[in-house]
Amino acid sequence: MLILDLVQLAEPDWAPYGVGVADPSLSELGQAHAERLGQAYAEHRVTRFYVSPLARACETVAPVAERLGQEPKVLDWTRELDRPPMTGTSWSEIESFFRRYRARPLEGWWRGPDGEGNYRALFSRVESGVDGLLAETFNTRPVADMCDNRLYSEPDGPAHILMVSHIGTIVTILCHLVGLTLFPWIYEKMSLGYGGLCPIRTVPLAGHWAWSLTSFNDRMHLGNDIL
Repeated sequence: MLILDLVQLAEPDWAPYGVGVADPSLSELGQAHAERLGQAYAEHRVTRFYVSPLARACETVAPVAERLGQEPKVLDWTRELDRPPMTGTSWSEIESFFRRYRARPLEGWWRGPDGEGNYRALFSRVESGVDGLLAETFNTRPVADMCDNRLYSEPDGPAHILMVSHIGTIVTILCHLVGLTLFPWIYEKMSLGYGGLCPIRTVPLAGHWAWSLTSFNDRMHLGNDIL
């Protein structure tokens, strides 16, 4: 059996000192989130350990890496879509941009936040990335004649995998492996809190293996004082 823990990164500081930055670090609360995540995984036996290349994800995972005594592998395909340039932009302008972004007609949502990237490209990149990772590392692949049902060949295992990334990447992986339809506003329907955990695991089904979501946005490890 494979267990894949997908963890939303901790809270970033989008506008330190009141102005935006291109690749934000964690806020003070985000640092507390990361520390609690490290404590939660201190006793876990993690077989494989992956992280997005962006600073807020790498900082989230640092306490986990320290406690596990192993460094995560950085996967470039897990990065989220680019945002418009925000360096030097005031926090009020950033908030205004995202209010306008969320108010767009649905047909406009297929374009990325920067107006150039698009969600079809994100979906394709992440789906190819996770299927490639599973095939190369755990020897499990989609069953060709049952792709619509998202069944996989028997994996090499067992293994416990941890991946820390962004909501777009996490929800794309979940939908792809479980077999749900993807569309850009699904992130509004499947919202994750900072530090939220989504564990999925393989289960035997009809002579093959299916991915089963066991919980969604579990944040109990953070503690009530910093939820």
